[in-house]
Amino acid sequence: MPHRTLRTLTLYCLLLSPSASFSDTLSHSSTAKEKSAAHSNEPLTQLTPASQGESAPASQGDPVQASQGELVPFRVSYKTEWKVGWFGIDIDAYRELKRIGGNRWQVTFEAETSAAKLRESSLFQVTPKQRLQPINYQYRATGLFNEGDRTLEFDTETHSIRDAEADKIYSDAWQQEIRDNLTYMLQAGLDLAAGEKTFSYAVFEKNKRKLFRFQVVGEETLNTRAGQLNTIKVQQIRNQKDREIYAWFAKDYHYLLVRLQDKKKGKKRYEINVNDISMSSSSGSPTADTL
Repeated sequence: MPHRTLRTLTLYCLLLSPSASFSDTLSHSSTAKEKSAAHSNEPLTQLTPASQGESAPASQGDPVQASQGELVPFRVSYKTEWKVGWFGIDIDAYRELKRIGGNRWQVTFEAETSAAKLRESSLFQVTPKQRLQPINYQYRATGLFNEGDRTLEFDTETHSIRDAEADKIYSDAWQQEIRDNLTYMLQAGLDLAAGEKTFSYAVFEKNKRKLFRFQVVGEETLNTRAGQLNTIKVQQIRNQKDREIYAWFAKDYHYLLVRLQDKKKGKKRYEINVNDISMSSSSGSPTADTL
């Protein structure tokens, strides 16, 4: 399987940015582990236009008690199967958010197949208005990935971004609220909690700044392996009209990303689904873990 295909797939797991095994330092005071009666991911149901009211709370799991418009520590695992002709490749991925101390947080994303592994991490700070500012972003890949390591340093004083591996400074790429590959998805959750219907983010990726734009298209109830979830469905606004990318954010779990779908010419290329959610009921205590 070409390494470019593997990289595209695992990057879209994010989410996203997302495992077969990992250490657990997150509080499990609220965990969505109850399985839905439909254990496999059922077709989407109960689509409600975004202009109409909110749906009822999720019927499975225990929704977190903290304000939905703030960050809380979490760990979420994802699973998908990528079909290539007669072959299928299983991908396990996870995202984890930790509070490091004060207004500093760290988000980590890992995706792994039998032939490749990807790890991204971002150290960032949160302003009183719940805006996320990256400090240090790292990208590491092994196996079939044919890309070098990247460490990006975001300097708010000089308004520049430095690639530590290449020892190169990008001063012309800076703009207010510039973000990295991981923090823009966290910011999307915060903006959805604040009631935003359309939003855009300037994201520095590799060696240049890109603009990512999104719009809310409705609400849906999903049956997932983590239980039944009430979600907001978001579409990425693209110039490529034959390509559609949708993301679903769980309303009762701080607008956490729980599904990602990519379509081309109306046909589904792949779909990534949440497998398990562990989330703290508060903003969490600082942890000693660092980048």
